[in-house]
Amino acid sequence: MKLFCLIPSYNESGNLKELCLRLNSVLKRKKIDYKILFILQGDVKSIEILKIIQKSYPQIGFQYFPNALGIGKAYRTGFLKVPKKWTHVLTLDADLNHQPEELEKFFHALQKTNADIVIGSRFIKGGNFYDKRWWKRIGSQFVNQVINILLGITIKDKTSGYRLIKKEVIANIGLKVKEKGYPFYMEFILLAQKSRYSIVEVPINYVPRKWGKSKMGKIKTLIDYLAFFCKLLINS
Repeated sequence: MKLFCLIPSYNESGNLKELCLRLNSVLKRKKIDYKILFILQGDVKSIEILKIIQKSYPQIGFQYFPNALGIGKAYRTGFLKVPKKWTHVLTLDADLNHQPEELEKFFHALQKTNADIVIGSRFIKGGNFYDKRWWKRIGSQFVNQVINILLGITIKDKTSGYRLIKKEVIANIGLKVKEKGYPFYMEFILLAQKSRYSIVEVPINYVPRKWGKSKMGKIKTLIDYLAFFCKLLINS
């Protein structure tokens, strides 16, 4: 495996050092050839922090944008930066909601099933959603259930951003995803299923952030998902 880690980061300077240290520790222990690319947005302090970390970890790189791109556009920007030699792409949040130490589950699932996409799921047996924001927990479960009803999809956590994806999938559908906001995660899975890529879920523990504030606005996110659902109904 040659692993390209792609991490959008908007005003997450207080989380970057811990995330880098923990993620690098896991990947070095597994003796995996890897590269980490941050799509930095907003706070220029993040640049200073990563430049210091790069002295010890040259595998880390970044591209900087002064304004927020939106999670979908940030990932599409990153997808264009994945060189051909890499076999897999890892995506995860920069706010430490996702635990790098749980990557072992992803690697085990990949070895066992050879799935095209492995999703870290909060909603299967063994998974936990410890976020203090009740509205996010309920909202995530709601939008997943709506899509299951509309399209008959069995994946439990289509909005999880913790994913291990074969490079082939990124090359074929990564730039076809149009959503700029959080529905990007769900649209990616829908396109993957239409293309008959295999998907498995592994349980993860989604924990509250230690530093900073969430960038997920309740009203904006609700509007984005309602618009996404309307598009699905029109095109179904």
